[in-house]
Amino acid sequence: MAPYQRQELGEFSSTVCLKSLIKNIVRCGGAAILIRGGKGRGQELAEQLGVMQKAYADDELRQMLASALGPEGTRLCIVEEIETSESMIKVKTRETACSFLEEPGSDLTCLFTMGTFAGFFEVTTGKRI
Repeated sequence: MAPYQRQELGEFSSTVCLKSLIKNIVRCGGAAILIRGGKGRGQELAEQLGVMQKAYADDELRQMLASALGPEGTRLCIVEEIETSESMIKVKTRETACSFLEEPGSDLTCLFTMGTFAGFFEVTTGKRI
């Protein structure tokens, strides 16, 4: 049996609804759930893209993730830059779904988005993040 498809609304939903979901999960003490959910999404994304445990150039990673998560993909965020070294991975994003409607200077941490990158990089690096 084929999976359910939304015939009229398609695959995308409102960032207002996503923002409410995120805010209320955190309010209920579920920050770890959001990070874990994001990690699962990142691991799925790595599998969908066919990436494996190997060295990728930073710009190659940026292009892969920008395409998958940006305007042509799921619209989770815009990936502007990725910088990796032996001891750190830095991802610069903007317009994250988590930060939608946040006030300037908000101390919000984009837990699902952060988890998505952690899961993706766990697959590509073979290291637990």
